[in-house]
Amino acid sequence: MDYVLVAQRIVRVEHFRREANGAWTYRVAGPGGRLELSTGTVITVDEIYERAFDVPGDD
Repeated sequence: MDYVLVAQRIVRVEHFRREANGAWTYRVAGPGGRLELSTGTVITVDEIYERAFDVPGDD
């Protein structure tokens, strides 16, 4: 029902959802965004990327 793609180099999450009629809907979320899956689970973009771009030794 849900297909989620997470970008590696920028803060961007793409969400494809299969609807009951067979059609797909598409959403994109960036920093501060959130997506709700068909199961009711909420994905917050900032939590996915938390510390993802931290460079060791970069204070």
